[in-house]
Amino acid sequence: MSLNTPLSARRRWLAVVLIALGAFALVFIELLPVGMLPTVSRSLHVSEGTAGLVVTVTAWVAAVTAPLIPLAVGRLDRRWVLASLTLMLVISSLLAIVANSFTALLIARAVLGLAAGGFWAAGILAATALMPERAHTASSLVFGGIALGTVLSAPVGSFLVGFMQWNQVYAIGLVLGLLVFVLQLLLLPPIRAERAVGLRDFGAVLRSPALVTVLALVVLLVIGNFAGFTFITPYLQQVTHATPTTVSVLLLVYGLITFLGNFAGGQFAGKSSMATVVVTAILFVVGLGLLIAFGRSLPVVIGGLVLWALAWSATPVGTQVLLFVVANKAGHPVDAAQALNTSVFQASIGLGALVGGAAVNAAGVGSAMALATIVLTVALLTSIALSSALRRRARSVPGAGSELSDHELAAS
Repeated sequence: MSLNTPLSARRRWLAVVLIALGAFALVFIELLPVGMLPTVSRSLHVSEGTAGLVVTVTAWVAAVTAPLIPLAVGRLDRRWVLASLTLMLVISSLLAIVANSFTALLIARAVLGLAAGGFWAAGILAATALMPERAHTASSLVFGGIALGTVLSAPVGSFLVGFMQWNQVYAIGLVLGLLVFVLQLLLLPPIRAERAVGLRDFGAVLRSPALVTVLALVVLLVIGNFAGFTFITPYLQQVTHATPTTVSVLLLVYGLITFLGNFAGGQFAGKSSMATVVVTAILFVVGLGLLIAFGRSLPVVIGGLVLWALAWSATPVGTQVLLFVVANKAGHPVDAAQALNTSVFQASIGLGALVGGAAVNAAGVGSAMALATIVLTVALLTSIALSSALRRRARSVPGAGSELSDHELAAS
């Protein structure tokens, strides 16, 4: 991707911030139900495990959308693509506000999935095209928006649902979506796609063992995270016996650490993306292990949540940079790799929520944390194996394992 006309650095950074703001809005509304699951469950007369489907549906629709949007839009100006996807957030919020059944809510959440998958796939590449000389920083800003959405969604949902109906909370998405849509129309510059993504590009990515392994790591890390995180509110209420106010505070602390840790994770990933992913998996396993072993002790639970938040903060940017590095070294198109990364990421959010919900329905909220820990342990072992394979390749092929600079990453 590239700009049609030269722009000042200030104008380009402003455009990156607007893309990050769009990412924030979409993720905020996507994860808003996490803080409201018990209320949604009671209001719509479904189990808490079934209520988790409102997260699953959004993520799975996004997973299908992510590779289809690049195929459908071809070389269309990404400014119009991003603004149109933001408008779908407004439509989804309207549908959620008027939803009077669980089925109606699922339809609203499916519309949101259409927007989320396409925006993730196009937004990050558009941001790096705007700031090619600072690609890692531009990517971190977009992921910062995603992290901030995670920061605020669950605690805000948990707090507001104590004062209003759950569907009224979605008015936030309506107002926020309209604001971002107008700003994007007015201030985003034209962003031209150099080439259209084709099915052949996706095939090339899927034929690469290293890239498939990275994508498998994304699947394991995200499934593990959301199998537990989707049900963190009932876990804290039922196992830790935290009050609703305490739950909101804990979720806010989790989110703030995730937001701030995202930028640190971006810096580490720029130096060694593989090491970042390995350390991330270790933090996941230790953090969740503490929750399982000492779930009744609030101080230990807080410590576990801190480690969990640090792990999640580095996951999106760490795995994305690793994917870009491996794709570039293998000579595969980064735009196709990014679309598939978005697809498997979103599909894994939905799958994590689904299997976590099945565990909750079968054996209670504690089983969701146990399942998450098992999956994340497999992710840790996979990351160690991939790290060893890349080191062996680096020794056998000079320069094969070296990281890419911001400029090289953007040039892809």
